[in-house]
Amino acid sequence: MSASTPSRPRVGGDSFPTNGRPVQVERFEPRGPARAAALVLHGADGLTYRGPAYRELARGLAEKGFLALLVHYFDSTGGGFQGFLAEPFRFMTWMQAVADGVSYARTQLDGEAPQVGLVGFSLGAYLSLAVAAQDRRVGAVVDVFGGLHELLLPGVTHLPPVLILHGDADRVVPVSEAYNLEGLLKNLGVPYEMHIYPGQGHSFHGAAAEDAFRRITAFLTRHLTGGDSPA
Repeated sequence: MSASTPSRPRVGGDSFPTNGRPVQVERFEPRGPARAAALVLHGADGLTYRGPAYRELARGLAEKGFLALLVHYFDSTGGGFQGFLAEPFRFMTWMQAVADGVSYARTQLDGEAPQVGLVGFSLGAYLSLAVAAQDRRVGAVVDVFGGLHELLLPGVTHLPPVLILHGDADRVVPVSEAYNLEGLLKNLGVPYEMHIYPGQGHSFHGAAAEDAFRRITAFLTRHLTGGDSPA
């Protein structure tokens, strides 16, 4: 996913604790005061394969005025993903790491009670939605080829505005997950936007990637700052 920006924001590192473990966070800072903060949450493969793409997105968000934080939430358990049903306690710990990341992000922003956006990919999207259903400090969620696990659906009574981006050729997370989430959002009366990319699988390429970035920045700007996305 490309941000198409010729210049680069400030990049640094930090960490916050979850259950006594340090969770690394990569900071991508705008040149001026941050308009809002957005946590970028990687998928089940961690940062091994798609790390550069996540960082490119975070840099692009920083260029648009956001404090973008790439959270290494696997640090909270010392291991990666092997399946939701196989390790629900790990999933819950990762949820706690994301919530702790929201707390960390809020300490980095000026103003009273700032809300934070979550941009999740695949597993990161599942985590984003699960956390947002419980944490009203989350002001917006971007779900990129993810969903909300069926075990959690019955208990969800609240979600912030959600942007759903999915490919109709996704063989890892079927596009039916996007439509299931849409049904829940309609039932709850939650503002949402959804775009399904024809022919795209479990990643976006070319024009679809460029379009997804534009939608993400516009959505976060509108729901976290109340303004329009800068050009």
